Amino acid sequence: MTTSRLLSLTLVGLLLGCQSMAQNSPNTAAAQNTAKPIVAVQPASLAPAQLTLDATPSVQCPPDRPCDAQAVYRALQWQSAGVEVYLSFAGKLAEARDVASLARHFGHADIYLPQPDGKVLAVHAGNDDSAEASLRFLPAPAGRLRAQLVAKRHRLQSDGAQNGAACRTDDMQGICRRETSVTGPWTLDLDLAWPVR
Repeated sequence: MTTSRLLSLTLVGLLLGCQSMAQNSPNTAAAQNTAKPIVAVQPASLAPAQLTLDATPSVQCPPDRPCDAQAVYRALQWQSAGVEVYLSFAGKLAEARDVASLARHFGHADIYLPQPDGKVLAVHAGNDDSAEASLRFLPAPAGRLRAQLVAKRHRLQSDGAQNGAACRTDDMQGICRRETSVTGPWTLDLDLAWPVR
């Protein structure tokens, strides 16, 4: 079986799992703010997958600093049904929403997508060639942020044995994580809530 086919099958399960979590949520309000993937991720040469998040993002800036144009960074974070999308921009972005401003001030993105087997698909997008993926911002109606992620590779994360050779404890909580790098192109269209204030 080819890498692209394995990747496609892995992400089909991932997206179906996200959809299932949304449908089985006991909290109605939470269920309305869950991921709504509509197609499976395919190799980049085929149609991209769609990830829609209607949860309102939190705005994050450096601790103990005003969240204004002088901030070192200004990040938007969406969390819903285990899915997490984190986009970091230069503080100068402020509330600019046009495609050119988003692209000019974009720093990096981290996306985490849970899978039914308990693993998490993680991908890091940035502006340099060493990044796992690139992110291109797209025109969007008021109250939405749209972008296309084109990934060259990603990581599969899982809990590991604390004394295992593959154990990584570089997160803030010191939890052991195992990571497996997976190479193979895929594309994901993001449609994210970004309410106008």
